[in-house]
Order: sequence, then C-alpha cells, then structure tokens
Amino acid sequence: MILETINANDVKEKTASGVSVVLFSKEICPFCKTMKKVLGKVQAGPNVRIMEIDGVLHRPVAEEHKVARLPTIVFFKDGQEGARVMGVVNAAHLQKILDPLVRAQNKG
Repeated sequence: MILETINANDVKEKTASGVSVVLFSKEICPFCKTMKKVLGKVQAGPNVRIMEIDGVLHRPVAEEHKVARLPTIVFFKDGQEGARVMGVVNAAHLQKILDPLVRAQNKG
C-alpha cells in the first residue's frame, strides 16, 4: 500500500470515482503517525487510493469535510463519503469498513 500525499486541489478529483481513503492528519501529531502506520497494514487492493492530506495546512478542505479532530480517516465511494473514523483504531477495524465499499464498487 502506498500512501499518496495530496493537497487541497487534489481531493475532489482523486476521490471522484472508485473507492478512496483519505487520512486527514498533521505532521507533528503522534496519533496521526500511528494511523499512517495502521493504514499501511490494511489490504486495500489495486483499485483503492489511499491518500493523506495535512488538515492544518489545508484547513478549508478539512472544514469542508467536517473534520473536527486529527487524525480523521474518510472513506469515499465515487466522490461520496461512505464512512469515517476519528482517532486511533486498529487495521482490522479499518478493514471492516473498507471491504464492503470495495465489494459494492466491484458489483457496480
């Protein structure tokens, strides 16, 4: 799994189609660093984009997506939010959220 760093201009375009996972974080946040490692353990598959955006540097985007605290992970399917997780969770929890989105995408 490759975590792609994106900026404010990329979010809409890169989440518009398919399944995408966006980690809203900040560089000096230890919990954000933990979630980055946890995301690395998730079996996403080749058609899922895993991305990170700095929620402090790109505050308007974080506010647009109603990110109240960091880290927050937002799961998108075809540009629409499918789920969200705030704080620190394990990879199995993230996998349980991601798998149904991927299955729904594969059916469509």
